[in-house]
Amino acid sequence: MDRRKGKTLVRKRPSVDLHGQDYTLDQLFERFYSFKTSQGLRDRTLSEHQKLYTYFRGWLQQKIPNPKVGDISRDTVQAYITYMAQERVQFEGHTFNPAKYAPETKVGLNPMTINIRVRALKCFLKYGYDNGYFEENPIADIRLFKTDEDEIGAFTEQQVQKLLKACNKKTYAGFRDHTLMTLLLDTGLRISEALSITNEMVDCNTRLITLSGKVTKNRKLRQVPISQETAKLLKQLQQENGHFFLLRSA
Repeated sequence: MDRRKGKTLVRKRPSVDLHGQDYTLDQLFERFYSFKTSQGLRDRTLSEHQKLYTYFRGWLQQKIPNPKVGDISRDTVQAYITYMAQERVQFEGHTFNPAKYAPETKVGLNPMTINIRVRALKCFLKYGYDNGYFEENPIADIRLFKTDEDEIGAFTEQQVQKLLKACNKKTYAGFRDHTLMTLLLDTGLRISEALSITNEMVDCNTRLITLSGKVTKNRKLRQVPISQETAKLLKQLQQENGHFFLLRSA
């Protein structure tokens, strides 16, 4: 009789491939990236994995040229976290660097930024462990930083009016921006969702926007009601889009 009835049986993990530890870290990441691609992740998510791996790889390259899987240990991971928290210069190498305008250079990344990078590294190294490249998961017991919960402020009515008045509605671009801001204020849509809206998604008569799973974060269809004012602006923008782009193509 199975005494563990009703419990999930622990599946046997693949044995450690000692030759696999001779793989370069880049080779392991290529396999990880291919696996994530096969799971149907969005391009943006895949791009984020690539970018966050590049940060870790760039730091490691300074210490170990062409690092291999066998070079990665818990100490390696801990050293990387310490570097991010105590040594990494904020915005270094970034396109927009506030340090150009600020007298002081800040060292140490924000705890939330560090946690994002650690989560991505956890995902990558766990894949390597689950597939037998590591004898032990080098990041299994690494904890995330504790972060303070920030209070999200809202615009005042005066600030909203000031934002809307900043758009010159006598120009096509100004009217378009005014409509976009009104839509965001009215619905609370994510900016990526708002920018993905097509004419087919908007029904000005029923005052509904139907977002397909292709544009929503959770891949689920969602209908968003809009006010009469927003519907009016969207309908006018649709008409002006046709006229504006017709003139540009002529």
